[in-house]
Amino acid sequence: MSFGCILILLYLPGVLPNPVGCSYDATNVLYTCNARYWSLPLLFSDFTIQPQRILLVDIAGELPASAPNGPTFSGFSSTNTALFDGRFSPSLQIMCFVNSDLIIFMDTFADFDWLDEVIITDCNILSLPVQVFSHIGDVNSFTIEGGSITNMVANSFQGLNVRKITTAPTPKGSFTIRNSQITSGQLAPGALFNINNATTIILENNHITTIGSDTFQGVPHLYNLTLSYNDITSIPESIFTNLHALEHVTIWGVQWDCTCDKLWFIPYASDNNITVNGDIVCYTPAGYYSFHIGEVCITALDVVNFATVLLILILTIFGFGIIVHLHCKEKNEEERIEKVRGIRNVMADKIAGILRNKINKIEEFVQDNIDVYREKNKIREETKENQPKTETPTSPRNLNEIDENEYSSDDENPCESDDSRDDDDLDETEYQSSKRDLDTSHEDICH
Repeated sequence: MSFGCILILLYLPGVLPNPVGCSYDATNVLYTCNARYWSLPLLFSDFTIQPQRILLVDIAGELPASAPNGPTFSGFSSTNTALFDGRFSPSLQIMCFVNSDLIIFMDTFADFDWLDEVIITDCNILSLPVQVFSHIGDVNSFTIEGGSITNMVANSFQGLNVRKITTAPTPKGSFTIRNSQITSGQLAPGALFNINNATTIILENNHITTIGSDTFQGVPHLYNLTLSYNDITSIPESIFTNLHALEHVTIWGVQWDCTCDKLWFIPYASDNNITVNGDIVCYTPAGYYSFHIGEVCITALDVVNFATVLLILILTIFGFGIIVHLHCKEKNEEERIEKVRGIRNVMADKIAGILRNKINKIEEFVQDNIDVYREKNKIREETKENQPKTETPTSPRNLNEIDENEYSSDDENPCESDDSRDDDDLDETEYQSSKRDLDTSHEDICH
């Protein structure tokens, strides 16, 4: 019996009546309602299972907020969020029929404050009135994809609070307009001021030609920003002011004006730890066409300045090398001179020692010869006194007539010749021996 009840309960959503034109996918907890077949309004009480995810397809025209054609929804204030399946975010997706027009009003989404996701796909949105999404309130993500957007005003998104909902299956906090042509070429001034809790903003392939310097000033928590495939050629310098949470900027497919003042964001991103993803390809000036820009913008003046600095650096290094070389050479020369001086001093000391030894030997030799002479002279005088005196008419110069000082004076300069000595007064053998020694010493001293 219980098994049969379970089968009946599972089968009921498929057989019990839902709003005309709506069907339910229990696997994905999704109601799909086709505008070609529905009959407005879509009454909350007509849904067999409380709606959590709603997909509106084949929309062409307006989603009325009131009679005579509406409202589009009725009675959804009775939604009990406690009954939601935690695997899926409560969502509303609007999908137009082959880029058909879409007209929406502020009260179209009354009683839809339980949504976490809003998606509008392939619709030519003719107007985004003031506070058109204000009844929705907080959402985890808001997306417009495909189609086009006309007549956006400053307060179009006022009251819509895009934030990262931590209880959602996938916390996002993202605001996205992708592949949707913004016909004016720019977002309405101040259009994003009211989504100040968004952490991700994606403006991709929207035919945007101009971005205001204050476009993102009202989004202080912005962490990821994408501006890819738009018709901009530059972005204003103050666009990132006060975006202290910004860490990732993605810019693909932009035809950049590559004058360095327009590429200010490259060094700015580096200085502020912002990662820039994308190919920075030049479109203008003509000389830079198709050039890929790296992390630093270099102008011709920068090249000249760099070359000048490099040349100065090379010359400085070369000059320093020469100074070091000369200093080393001078030091080596000083060491060589000191070594030579040391050798000379050693040689001079040796020569002086040799000369002193020779002089001492000569002095000893002279003194010995003087002593011998005196002894012999004494002997001769004694012998003479003992002999009888005889007169001689003329006596030759005798040894006793030689003044002792005369002999000494002859020996004072050993470099003079000694041939003038009276060899007859000395024993021939002894004299020759002494003469040889004296001559040898004489030659050593003179040389």
